[in-house]
Amino acid sequence: MNTLLDQLISELINVTKKYSENDDITVGIPQLTENNLKIQFHFADKNGLDITFNTIKLAENSV
Repeated sequence: MNTLLDQLISELINVTKKYSENDDITVGIPQLTENNLKIQFHFADKNGLDITFNTIKLAENSV
């Protein structure tokens, strides 16, 4: 997976943990295409959060 995408997901996990006050979070990426990214967060208490980005462009070899 792209390094920038890994960084984005890591930051989203950190923010989600902070504001949900729940450290037991699993993350799934059910859809990753050139034009769409869907990230799903699942919490231990059975709640969930879906985030969808449309028209994304994956940067290759970015600094």
